[in-house]
Amino acid sequence: VALEIARQLIMTGDSVNNLMFIDSYFYYKKAIDYSFANNSKQLRKAKDNINYIYQPGIINLEESTNVILFKTFGKSASDSIKEAASKEDLDAIRTVENYYIDEVEDNFLKDVTNINNLDIVKLNTGHYDWTSNVNDVETVVSYIRRIFV
Repeated sequence: VALEIARQLIMTGDSVNNLMFIDSYFYYKKAIDYSFANNSKQLRKAKDNINYIYQPGIINLEESTNVILFKTFGKSASDSIKEAASKEDLDAIRTVENYYIDEVEDNFLKDVTNINNLDIVKLNTGHYDWTSNVNDVETVVSYIRRIFV
């Protein structure tokens, strides 16, 4: 959503000075294809996900736009992954989460933008439970305060 808003603002001549993402998964299709290359059942199931189907075009940001990605580097606790209806689903979700943690430095943000100024801020918990961790929430809030206050 933030990328689409930025694109529309830029198209109308407005400036986008700061763009922030909290562990957003970009280019989800690539992550799914890689994660389930040897699991055709999970690959078929994942292809029905709207995030798999939708791929934004490249967003051309202004050179001066500061882009911040708050990226989680921990594994989510099983009980925080609410959409896992079964152990198979939980394993599939963990596979994708691990892919973004271990294989992709910027969650593919550079694949969907022409970023010049990217700051990756580490969050210590997982994609599904960072909001329950006081330290991670404080990290996000402190960073935002530094920019806007």
